[in-house]
Amino acid sequence: MSRFVICYQGASDPSVQEERSLVSSFKRAKVIDKMPGTLLVDGPESEIARAVARLGRWTFRPERKLAASPPHKRLR
Repeated sequence: MSRFVICYQGASDPSVQEERSLVSSFKRAKVIDKMPGTLLVDGPESEIARAVARLGRWTFRPERKLAASPPHKRLR
């Protein structure tokens, strides 16, 4: 299974009912992390694509890992 980021594309955050509807439609996929309008999900791509296609304002894409430099400068 792979990790995917699911994002809400509406003008404001999705309703709790809409988010629950999306999550409850998953059979094998599991929500790993959640922020308003964004879900990190681990599961089969086909299942996630079906659930997202059912609801119009949601999109998904594979998780990407980015390297970030430390937020503070190093003291020498």
